[in-house]
Amino acid sequence: MTDKEKTAFKNLFEGPLALPLDKTWNEFFNPNHYRQPAQKARMDWMTTHLRGPNVIDIGCGVGLACVLSAHYAMVNYVLGVDISQPALMQARDNLVDQPELIREKIQWSQDFAEELTWVTEGTFDTVLLTEVLAEVHDPEEVVNEARRVMMADGVLLACVSKGGHVEGVQRRTFNWETFLGLLHTKFEVLERKDIYEWMAVVCYSKVF
Repeated sequence: MTDKEKTAFKNLFEGPLALPLDKTWNEFFNPNHYRQPAQKARMDWMTTHLRGPNVIDIGCGVGLACVLSAHYAMVNYVLGVDISQPALMQARDNLVDQPELIREKIQWSQDFAEELTWVTEGTFDTVLLTEVLAEVHDPEEVVNEARRVMMADGVLLACVSKGGHVEGVQRRTFNWETFLGLLHTKFEVLERKDIYEWMAVVCYSKVF
């Protein structure tokens, strides 16, 4: 992306059109929220397939998946990456009430999902792409980066909303054909599942 494109893209997630920051967090933890069963089902699916000790959440938002991952004993380190500074500020605030052991496992970084060049190749046992593919500038490059930073025997857990748009800023739409077609360039899809309005997949790296 050019510098102009980067600035415009960052503004999408920091201006008045951005999603309410604590939307997903509140839906998951509020037992009276009508969306809690859907959010819990999605996160239960994710944590069932989680591997450790190193996890990266690309497009982490306010950090829900990062915090849930850090609660697992097999996970020693979680890196949450997002381009939205307000979202990362909220993620840090959400982490304050967590036990010290959980807080010590998590690191945050403001970066574009397409440009993780500072992350060492083959570092992470689990790579999370939860809804971010509908929102990024270049989803193919995000998939490339996900494969690069994942260990050879690691796992990719990815999901997108059906149709691509629930509310807020989303740049593109997906169906099962386009979602799987994007991932098949770098990954072998081992499992696909419909979870409420999401399409979710478990992937291993493709051997060339």
